[in-house]
Amino acid sequence: MTLVESFCRAELGTELTVTRIQYVRFRAPLLPDQPFRLHIDVLADGVVGFAVERDGSPVAEGRIVVHDNR
Repeated sequence: MTLVESFCRAELGTELTVTRIQYVRFRAPLLPDQPFRLHIDVLADGVVGFAVERDGSPVAEGRIVVHDNR
């Protein structure tokens, strides 16, 4: 299970599975033990956008398609 998938399950309170990655863009490295912030936005039915930042600077962003397993 990916970090984004785990976070979505916790935040959205549902059992979901990532079925497709629409895109991911990595902007900077994130080293082990570095603190970061993960932002999740539900964009459309089954599409979730995410952004990762460290110290206010973007690290990664993307969109995934999820399926609700309920």
